[in-house]
Amino acid sequence: MKGHFPPGYKKRFLRLILIPPFLVCLCVCVFCVIHVYFVYNTISSSRILQIMRMESGGIRLPVSVTIFGRGSDTISARFRFSTPGGNPVGVIERSWSGWSLNLDCLVLTLPTEPFSFFEFLKWIGKRGTQDNPVDSASMLVFPLLLYSDDSGSRSAINLLPYYDLDGYPLIYMLPEISEKERASLKDVFTMVKLERIFPGLLNGFSSRRLKIRSFEPGVEYSLFLDADGYISIVR
Repeated sequence: MKGHFPPGYKKRFLRLILIPPFLVCLCVCVFCVIHVYFVYNTISSSRILQIMRMESGGIRLPVSVTIFGRGSDTISARFRFSTPGGNPVGVIERSWSGWSLNLDCLVLTLPTEPFSFFEFLKWIGKRGTQDNPVDSASMLVFPLLLYSDDSGSRSAINLLPYYDLDGYPLIYMLPEISEKERASLKDVFTMVKLERIFPGLLNGFSSRRLKIRSFEPGVEYSLFLDADGYISIVR
């Protein structure tokens, strides 16, 4: 004999089943937003970029590019990653089929001053772009992918492992910064890895593509972020 249930039983049962997971997810989301706020606020008031800044106002990142030559259908180059103090941490040296190279970077754009949580919530969704850059004092650049015009981004080299040490981005390894700043940079680097897999997942990140076409063979260039927020390579 079939059991008889009071009216509305199914709805109440579904509520009991669905509400706890929903509350857990909500709490996790709130925690993540608050954590990201504290991480971003620490980085925005950090001395990292102030230490690396040159007199011109730009920042020469410890990422060098040397193009050895270009044949009829190939281009050979070396990309070297170092700490700001000049210690090498990773290198790529090889040839690509094609005529030019593309370097894709992820850029974290933050307010230049510490900001409140409510200002952070208003700021969510805003992104800097190559056509609408912001002050370079608020930008952290992370080289992400390297590929030629012929090979395309699907066969690109993931650059993150070349300057990753236990989850820390070595191109920002400065002895002058605090443990709190280091921990926040490590969290940001984790976000960079997530953003590479799920583009558009996190606020504050934007993609920049640097096309390397004009160069002098054998000359070592550096990745440069100028005072207006544009990325280029300079001698």
